[in-house]
Amino acid sequence: MDLVFEIKKKKEFRNLDDSFVEDALRKIAKENQLDISKDEEIIVKKTRAFLREVYGAFLSKNFDKRDKLLSSLAGLNDLEGHRKILKLHISTAERIPYYNQVYASIFAITGNPGSILDIASGLNPLSYPFMNIQAKYFAYELSKDDALFLQKYFDKMRISGETLFGDITKSEEMDKLPQADICFLFKAIDTLESIRWNVTAELLSKLKCKWIVASFPLRTLGKGKLISEKRLSWFLKLINGMKYERIVIGDEVFFVLRKA
Repeated sequence: MDLVFEIKKKKEFRNLDDSFVEDALRKIAKENQLDISKDEEIIVKKTRAFLREVYGAFLSKNFDKRDKLLSSLAGLNDLEGHRKILKLHISTAERIPYYNQVYASIFAITGNPGSILDIASGLNPLSYPFMNIQAKYFAYELSKDDALFLQKYFDKMRISGETLFGDITKSEEMDKLPQADICFLFKAIDTLESIRWNVTAELLSKLKCKWIVASFPLRTLGKGKLISEKRLSWFLKLINGMKYERIVIGDEVFFVLRKA
């Protein structure tokens, strides 16, 4: 059985690169002491559960309509068209009512950035019209297909944007990241830690940005149960010694960190 092919039969995983799915297979097999050649069925099941946690759970059932919606997008002033696309990803959908407030609050601290690096960006780059700035935009995504979609958006809207893709939990991928005034890690760190434990410390140290904005959800996915901020004690310990401001908007807490 081709396990990568089997896993990607599920619609929610089709955009993922084969290399990432293969890495996930090996991770699951190792953690559960399973034999890839003998325990195929259980490995496929457990790998799908893992990929759903770090990727598939964030996609709406209409995610595959993004290209059609992009083709009908009239321009940067078409805010309703942007909202329709932002709704296709659960993280950005939850942020839609607050985007103006989010960026106004962040930029009041950092000043307007000339360049942005958005890691594990999802569809967040399509919130660009709500920023009310002009900036070079670097979007880093897990899969090539998702990165290509974002590049099509940048090109169509004539935004100075560049997309990159890969597994950012790998040290060699971190080393390739461009320099920027500000880095967004919106609801990204929990996912990155699921892929590779304790990766955040290395990533924060390697980012070539003046400011880092890391956010965490205060409710479970889809506006579910409240999540206590006590779970972030490890992160607060990690950033101890850095200058930062904490902002709560909607069901999301933002840490605006000064790095340089």
